[in-house]
Amino acid sequence: MPALLTLARPRMLPLVLLLVACGYGLGLWEMAWDPVSGGPLLAVLAAWSLLHAGTLWLNADLDRDEGAVLFGGTAPVPPGTRRAGLLALMGCVALGMTAGPAAGRCAALAALLALLYSHPTTAWKGRPMLGPLTNGVGYGVLTPLAGWAVVGAAMTGRTVAVLGVLALAMLGLSLLAQVGQGDEDRARGYRTLAARAGDAAAARGGQVAVAAAGALFLGLAGVGLLPRLVLLAAPPLGWVVARLGRARDGAAAARGVLGLLGVALLALALSLVDYATQFPDGPFAGQATAVAPSPLIGPR
Repeated sequence: MPALLTLARPRMLPLVLLLVACGYGLGLWEMAWDPVSGGPLLAVLAAWSLLHAGTLWLNADLDRDEGAVLFGGTAPVPPGTRRAGLLALMGCVALGMTAGPAAGRCAALAALLALLYSHPTTAWKGRPMLGPLTNGVGYGVLTPLAGWAVVGAAMTGRTVAVLGVLALAMLGLSLLAQVGQGDEDRARGYRTLAARAGDAAAARGGQVAVAAAGALFLGLAGVGLLPRLVLLAAPPLGWVVARLGRARDGAAAARGVLGLLGVALLALALSLVDYATQFPDGPFAGQATAVAPSPLIGPR
């Protein structure tokens, strides 16, 4: 049991659940709604906790890492780790279904991607494009979308664009997670960017994807689809992105991820300041931005 806990990388779980909460908050903010019943949200958070553990147990069974991994330690892979991973993914889908059909579909697709990513017969994580794209879609789209589905909010072009920001960011973080893993990936026969072109190339690839995410985010604020106050986060974002390309080991990549998290929290704080200063009798939250988009798909 201690080995399974270590292999599940518990220090990484809060970042995954934060993405669920991000989608939930986005739905409420978009519609300027009060929080909805917490039961379905708790079910989604529990489902994604199982998804996180199951994904990493399958990953550990496939890789059998001996060196440091991002946000995790090393431990011997006990017998039954793959079975534990499969059971956790099944539990994720079952719990997701209790939160509603849309959240259940997100859970099922995310579990399928996790299986394709880390199962020995497919091992998408070792593919040059499929690995990073799986992380971009799984963490950047399906995870926040599950939280958004709990709200039942309208889907707008802004919602889609913000999901695009998250997908690009997760794509970049997936590439950064390869930094320091190039030699091991080559030994396993993987064709990841780090294995084929080196750790520096993986760091630069991650930097480019994160920079694209930042540019899209700041562009949305610039045109008024997000609070323009978040443009104040541009200088620290630029500083963090500049440093990402210099990462040459897992520790440096982890510091870059934490730096990005700090910038994200700063942007959230600036959004809350914008919310607090809005006139109480007029539009507020996502309805008070300079541009408030019309729904593409109406609310439930």
